Amino acid sequence: MTRTSEDHYQLALRCLHDQCAGLRRAIATIGKRLAVACGERKGSLDR
Repeated sequence: MTRTSEDHYQLALRCLHDQCAGLRRAIATIGKRLAVACGERKGSLDR
């Protein structure tokens, strides 16, 4: 039973780490979008 509990604990930590990494990526993306002035286009949508 202890091994099963440890496995679940480790899985939960990995999932938490992955979720935090995803949130950091989302925050970075939002920051990049906010850095562009209104009406300007920057990046792959530049035409």
